[in-house]
Amino acid sequence: MLCLLLRKTYDVCDYDTNDKLSKSYFNLTGKPILNPINNTFIKSNPNLCRTVKPYLIVIIPSLPEDVQSRNAIRFTYGTMSSDKFDGSSKLKVDYITRIVFLLGRHENIDTLTIDEEYQRYQDIVQIDIIESYYNLTQKILLGLKWISLYCSDVKYILKVDTDVFVNIVNLFQQIHQVSNLNTDSVYGKIFNDAKHLKVLRTSQDLELPADWKVTLDEEKHFKLHHSTNYFVPTKWTITYEEYPLCMYPPYAQGTSYTLTGSLAKKIVESAKYLPYLHIEDVFITGIIAGQIHRAKFYDLVRNSNWGDYAPDPCLFVEQNRLSQTKMTPHLIIAAWSALNNYDVYCSHQESKSEEKSQL
Repeated sequence: MLCLLLRKTYDVCDYDTNDKLSKSYFNLTGKPILNPINNTFIKSNPNLCRTVKPYLIVIIPSLPEDVQSRNAIRFTYGTMSSDKFDGSSKLKVDYITRIVFLLGRHENIDTLTIDEEYQRYQDIVQIDIIESYYNLTQKILLGLKWISLYCSDVKYILKVDTDVFVNIVNLFQQIHQVSNLNTDSVYGKIFNDAKHLKVLRTSQDLELPADWKVTLDEEKHFKLHHSTNYFVPTKWTITYEEYPLCMYPPYAQGTSYTLTGSLAKKIVESAKYLPYLHIEDVFITGIIAGQIHRAKFYDLVRNSNWGDYAPDPCLFVEQNRLSQTKMTPHLIIAAWSALNNYDVYCSHQESKSEEKSQL
């Protein structure tokens, strides 16, 4: 029953109809503004690019209370910039990079703590938007708007989740092998197969058996509940009003992807004329960058997939991976240690494993 129910959440795709609808959906000429993207910046951090000109800006959506993850990033791959290299790390890059944490707001967060963190590190942009998965697309769009306002000369923009570790050296090596800064481009784990491009519909478009019911949680995620209290979370489901087609265009997976800086303003301007879609990676990289602005896609190798195995810092180095998801703050620091001194860190980990096996 579960398999049949989930199968019903997918449209039977009429590709002729899909093609006709796509011409209307992707043509923005004469359309009214549907999503003005005018949330205010509580902390705008306007000076970040005034004294330096970053080659890469890393935007990281972060919950206000997640200080531990921000610190783990700040003191690991967040230090990988040519103007911050002090010889203590073996990982040297030839370009200036800057990290920017995008924070929304929670009602119960101590604003004084955020103020202190903002003043101390100068790497936070706080937006007047309620934190939720549903609002993630808007949060990233506002991050791109901030870049277009204050750091418009940046060459590349890396969007990365807080539970992802990125080897910036590896990133530069890969994008420079294929990059053309004169062409709008998207780099990352590119999905272009039917499994990932098929649209998953919301419960209101389903015919549910009597022993199933639907609820909507506080973050607007639909959940399908069986009478046995088993439920299937469907936070990636959408309505026809949000997106009328049965297939998404190819897109870059949202755990980490890179855009050429030229796309920032274009994406924000185009997003205003489309119905809001809370599936951030599809909307930003696939619909707007790829389909509307015809950006070129590059599938980077050894890049993390959200369905990957549990992370292992030593294996991360051995496989020369670009990124890894499901990383706790502890694992981010561990991966940094392994990257900087593999022989010492990983031989020590091997010794600890041997000791445990002998107990």
